[in-house]
Amino acid sequence: MTRRSNPVAPEGGELGAFARDLRALRDDRGAAAPSVDEISRHEGISRSTLYAALSGSRLPRREVVAALARAWGGDEAEWLRRRSEVESRLAASPPPPDTGPRPDKPSAEAVELLHREGRRAHYPRGSLLYREGEHDGGVMLVVSGLVKVSAASTDGQDVVLGVRGPGELLGEVSALTGGPATASVTTLSETTVTRLAAGAFDALVRENPRFTAELLRIMAHRVDTANRRHAMHASPPLHRLARVLVELGTAYGEAQPDGGLVLRGLTLPDLAGLIGVSWVTVQRCLFQLRDTGLIRTGYRVLTLAPELFEPGAVR
Repeated sequence: MTRRSNPVAPEGGELGAFARDLRALRDDRGAAAPSVDEISRHEGISRSTLYAALSGSRLPRREVVAALARAWGGDEAEWLRRRSEVESRLAASPPPPDTGPRPDKPSAEAVELLHREGRRAHYPRGSLLYREGEHDGGVMLVVSGLVKVSAASTDGQDVVLGVRGPGELLGEVSALTGGPATASVTTLSETTVTRLAAGAFDALVRENPRFTAELLRIMAHRVDTANRRHAMHASPPLHRLARVLVELGTAYGEAQPDGGLVLRGLTLPDLAGLIGVSWVTVQRCLFQLRDTGLIRTGYRVLTLAPELFEPGAVR
């Protein structure tokens, strides 16, 4: 019987050439080549991961390349060397162009206004930028680094409400209402911000209706995000954690040549606060994700594998 496999669409560039060569290795074996399903069962690698390696959509992990080379009679060391060369060339390539602001970020025009009216400030990791309940009136735009937004619960526990990164605003709600800070903001890494005093921010709002409209859009998006995260609490902790990691990775992760993303600075208590469980539960869930190859863990570093972003990755 003729071996069947899912169709793949050849891609261009480095990834496409590498994938085409992998498919050629399979085709050279003809009917004797094990199918993707057979390799998946034997190597314990998901079918979607193997098909992605053959499609050229991203650079496959080393263990995936090694498994395909072994199965189809290739020189494993040679294929791993070729993969490393492709990875190096991809890392040296310029990043893709910015496609525009996210719904939770001000536009480039608004960012320019904020930089022009504000002043730069630098903070080490662990710095408290805003304290819940205190009056400040100023607004900050994150230039680099990550911060966490948290508030005290009724029993005194620190509840993490969200994470903010480059291009995102801090303190805009209390600046608009004139009230105290509704949450505390703490840096998760070395962070640079542009600070605007209350008067400068008020002037921007009064004189720039488009900027005011952007603020409303940003706040509406954050309310929607908070509602979706609250609804997510009905899911098992493992699913909640995976979803939050995907959200954070998509927004703030450092892209890797294999299509994965690296998150830095988050601790177990930070993740626990985001999904509403204990840090012990988060640790157990991280071990589960690590054991299935969906993440790699290090000291305040999480590497998210491309497979984590696929539908149904966590069961």
